[in-house]
Amino acid sequence: MAMTWEELEAKPGWQGIRAIVDRDIRRAFADLPPPQTDPKGRPKGVQAIIGGAGGLFLLLFAGTFLVLPTNGFGDFLRFILFIPLFFASIALSLYLNRKKLLAWLLQAKVRYVARAKALDRVARHLGLSYVARPGGEHPALAWLSKQSWLPREASEAIAGLPASELTMVDAVTALREAGIMGREPIVIATDAQKQQIEDQYLQSLPVEDGFHGVRGGVAFDAFEWIERVEDDPDIYHLAIVLTLPRPVNGLVELRARNIGWLAHKDAPPLSRVDLASKAFDERFRLRSADQVEARTLFDPRVVERLLAIAHGQAFRAVARNRHLVFDVEGEDRFALLDANTGAWDDTTLRRGLTDLVETLELVDALATTFRTARPA
Repeated sequence: MAMTWEELEAKPGWQGIRAIVDRDIRRAFADLPPPQTDPKGRPKGVQAIIGGAGGLFLLLFAGTFLVLPTNGFGDFLRFILFIPLFFASIALSLYLNRKKLLAWLLQAKVRYVARAKALDRVARHLGLSYVARPGGEHPALAWLSKQSWLPREASEAIAGLPASELTMVDAVTALREAGIMGREPIVIATDAQKQQIEDQYLQSLPVEDGFHGVRGGVAFDAFEWIERVEDDPDIYHLAIVLTLPRPVNGLVELRARNIGWLAHKDAPPLSRVDLASKAFDERFRLRSADQVEARTLFDPRVVERLLAIAHGQAFRAVARNRHLVFDVEGEDRFALLDANTGAWDDTTLRRGLTDLVETLELVDALATTFRTARPA
């Protein structure tokens, strides 16, 4: 639920945020092109392009029954042509709609930049740094921007996406090494091939909207990553990564009761930890190689914030080596503006800021526990 403006400004450090939003963010968003969406809230025209590609494929494939003989040889050719015709239909549909797609890309970039600037303005007010692309440049976009067949305007739009001198590559790497990021099912292959497939999949996952700062003497990185789910809506994950003052003894893992344990590589034997909290036990499970260490990391103050931020959604935390990593599933956070459609209003502004409040409150609870700065 989105906080009211009064509730937001009552939070420490958030005084004056409404004036900043009114002066610097509302005005910028008001100058954007009006949202172009269909009745289901999708970018207008995109569904027609997808439907056109499907219709073209059906037409071309139906034509094979008129042209090819109705015998075993003809059936074999139809089987061979199925995939080439499918991709040819997509390519032809994209080509025929290239002007519409280019216009949509340019508008999407304008919205993306406006959203990034708005979040950067909020971050600076709070003494934080904002990073639009925490994992650095996406490999697919880097490859696409260099293709000679891509229109010049599209290449320039991709190359001109917001960048920052600060990156969160180490934090993203820590999240991957904790085993939290979703993994693609791996086909039968050698160990080296499996590792290559896994690495490529992890690098392909979008990572966005990063915040870096120091709260209570503890440095943190927070960002979102998107898990692609076939035939279902994408799952957005809020990740928070902290560097511990000293390495943990083995591994500590926390999870919501409604999800399973992770499969950790080279993990020591882990046993369940009881925190003697009925509210915690109803929603979470904790295991560790060191009982005392687990109770130190997840003291009552941290548990209270975990119960507040999870909102009943899937939640994980892993402490390994010098990193403590939190991951909460949910919807798109920090979405002051919908980058796909351009839709925004007072509620989206307050909801996006509420997401940041909850994130920082969890970090504050952890900082109170650790009471130490990130080691050099």
